[in-house]
Amino acid sequence: MPPQGKGFRVTRSADLEFVERQVEAFRAVRPQFEVLARVLVRELQAACAGAFPEAVVQARAKSLASFAEKCIRKRGKYNDPVHQFGDLCGARIIVQTQSQVDAVRAFVESRFEVLERDDKALRLGADAFGYRDMHFGIRFRDRIGFSVSDEEWKAVQGKRVELQVRTWVQHAWADTLHDRIYKAPLKLSSEVLRMGNLLAAILEQGDRGFEELAMRLDAMHSNYSGHATPSDAAREEQVLELLLETNRAPAGRAAVALRLARLRAAAGDWASVVEFLAPDRDAPGLPGWEIRLELGYAQCRRHRHEPCSSPYREGQSLLESVALGDRQTVGHGIVPLHRLASVQARALARLAATHEWAGAAPESFHGLLAKAVELEPTNPYYLVGLLSHEWGLGRGHRGITALVPAMRGALQTCGEHAASGTEWPASLFAIGRLRLMLGEVQEALAAYCRAARFCRLREGVFAPETVADEVEWLGRVRGLHPNEDGWEWARKVLELACGDPTKGGMDVRHPGPRLIIAGGAASWSDDHSERVEEWLSLALSGFRGQVVSGGTVAGVSGCAGAAAERLAQAGSKGFVLVGYVPQRGTDGVARDSRYDQLVETDDDGFSPGQVVRAWHDMLEAGVSPADVTVLGFGGGPVSAFEYRMALAMGATVGLVDGLGGAAGDMLADPLWASIPELLPVPQDGRALMALVGRPADGLASEVVELMARDFHERYRQSNVHKVRPDTLRPWEALPETYRAASRAQATHAVRMLEQLGLQVRAGNGLSVPFAGLAAEEIDRLAEMEHGRWVIERLRDGWRPGPRDDAHKRHDCLVPWAELKASRPDVADLNRLAVVAFPDILRRAGLVVLRGPADAT
Repeated sequence: MPPQGKGFRVTRSADLEFVERQVEAFRAVRPQFEVLARVLVRELQAACAGAFPEAVVQARAKSLASFAEKCIRKRGKYNDPVHQFGDLCGARIIVQTQSQVDAVRAFVESRFEVLERDDKALRLGADAFGYRDMHFGIRFRDRIGFSVSDEEWKAVQGKRVELQVRTWVQHAWADTLHDRIYKAPLKLSSEVLRMGNLLAAILEQGDRGFEELAMRLDAMHSNYSGHATPSDAAREEQVLELLLETNRAPAGRAAVALRLARLRAAAGDWASVVEFLAPDRDAPGLPGWEIRLELGYAQCRRHRHEPCSSPYREGQSLLESVALGDRQTVGHGIVPLHRLASVQARALARLAATHEWAGAAPESFHGLLAKAVELEPTNPYYLVGLLSHEWGLGRGHRGITALVPAMRGALQTCGEHAASGTEWPASLFAIGRLRLMLGEVQEALAAYCRAARFCRLREGVFAPETVADEVEWLGRVRGLHPNEDGWEWARKVLELACGDPTKGGMDVRHPGPRLIIAGGAASWSDDHSERVEEWLSLALSGFRGQVVSGGTVAGVSGCAGAAAERLAQAGSKGFVLVGYVPQRGTDGVARDSRYDQLVETDDDGFSPGQVVRAWHDMLEAGVSPADVTVLGFGGGPVSAFEYRMALAMGATVGLVDGLGGAAGDMLADPLWASIPELLPVPQDGRALMALVGRPADGLASEVVELMARDFHERYRQSNVHKVRPDTLRPWEALPETYRAASRAQATHAVRMLEQLGLQVRAGNGLSVPFAGLAAEEIDRLAEMEHGRWVIERLRDGWRPGPRDDAHKRHDCLVPWAELKASRPDVADLNRLAVVAFPDILRRAGLVVLRGPADAT
């Protein structure tokens, strides 16, 4: 046969004879390619099983019809297709994300002989979208690592395979549209091509989105304890323990043991971690590396104070086997590259920590930290660890200017982690450290306050040493940088919020609840101060306990002094007003003589130091943070710290909405606004009174129950036209949360009547009926009842906004004056409710007395 190059033409009979001869030749060898397809599916599925069990592996020998068609269409290009075609066997691996494509690519290049590689994405220009698969021309190099029989090897040896590796999104584009658009024998309109390009662009963006979100979700799952409540973590442990007992397959058992061990490690139960992981320490592949990493670290943590002991050294040896191990020994299957890098970097960082605990020379673990940063440069925590080590040696401030860009990048990543709930509390501690190193004290304290609250609420889920290690580092660095108060304030935040402060042996000089009043200072206008003073006078009129504020005549602290003076003159002051002031540097602001007590702190100027000292004193006096309320009006950096510190401690913080400043920033910050103890209180004195006040005490439980039932029944009768099955159920079927709300309304009703100057007593045979409430008294009681309802709703998680019960938004969470103007119907309902107070009390066996005339 003469050569058949490009453009060569033969007769139809010659073409037919050529194709038939090639088809017969392919028919003879096609069974070998079928064997090759079966072997490929089996071996590639086995390779994917450990890393990506959800991967789809397909392979097939080319059909005779397809072979014949290609022979005809490529007649002028190939003169021996059965030996020249590279796609007589085709295979495809479809995975979830691009990083998985990269892992498969690394596996293929290391285990097969690569005859050709073609990354289709590299062919696309900057303004082009479309086919982005990874194509390989490969063949088996040898049988090492594969389960290929002698008979199979005879069939597959030396045969070429065309392998495609793509993501699911890429597969959707290629399988659905690519061939229809680019291989169809049609002239397509520009509109069709434009739509195809548009879909390709959307799918490419979707591919990147899947990658990013999958990585983030994987990080969150690996940090399960960062999201779980103690009860959720306990339930998860029970499930995993049961799975561990029932799972007999080695690989499955090892995976469950690793998940369970990480939960126990988070709680600091290192003995359990060793117990769970020791049986699987020799597990193969990447799971084995992860097990040895966690097992080695747990042994070192368990014997941290015995660095010369055999278990400690054995733990270090296990860590070294991972940190310094040869990646080629991980296994024969596909290994996720980013996961492998992450495991080795984590092992390096933990190995460095074990050397530091053992008192090794700094150089021995400094290099390990540097390798971790080099191995995983996008992980901010290794950079923070390296910098923390430098600062812990007292030399971190040197050359910091050159590191500022990297520190800012780390801050951004840690901030994203903190916002999404990933890597808590590590992300918050990292932010705190970086901010302190950069001299940004207020921002650092914000991070430490949020971390302290998180760790305090997750007691039992996180290891106590999580906080203890941070406290130790802060104390060590503070000793090396004595002029930086921020280190000490941050340490105190963690100690006070998460420690076990000394209680007992101290006299509680001012028993009762504590109220902290914080906010703006001298920059306020006179009108602003007058409004706040009026609100505070109302709020404090029935308060009994201790009030803490700034102790000067400026701003909010001056308003607190003025309100105390006004109430004292009226004979209704029932609290002790204590001010915390710096010993030096008050910037000419006078101390307020209207305070009952001023406490000096050893600080230069107004700072977080006064806030820390106040909380230290309260805890030492045996005050529970649950009995502390903070009332905030705007404010600056110190006020912001005061609000955050209180939330870290577990106190209730009511910030008056609409005054701007630190209070406004807190209410607009999603990292803080979601905290249930942070309440956006309207500008309403009666709401503030309800926030800081306490319900009446001394009422018998059966009396409260009778009143609560009556309140609930009246509510049901007045809302028969509404469909709310939960709130309108009969008392016996009413959820406990609504019963508690009715009981609170009953006890507050007694307190509100007493604040009008009325008396509430047990009946004791008194038969003279109450003379009734005057119109002015009804209005005052309605205003109080609205304020009480506002605070009750806010405490229950409701927030201002258009009415939306599903998302707990209510349009009536506004000041009384605004409610009367915008919703007079609702204001009238409040008046009707309070008119019934005396009758409800009477039905419960109580009487309301106005004076001698009623008592006869």
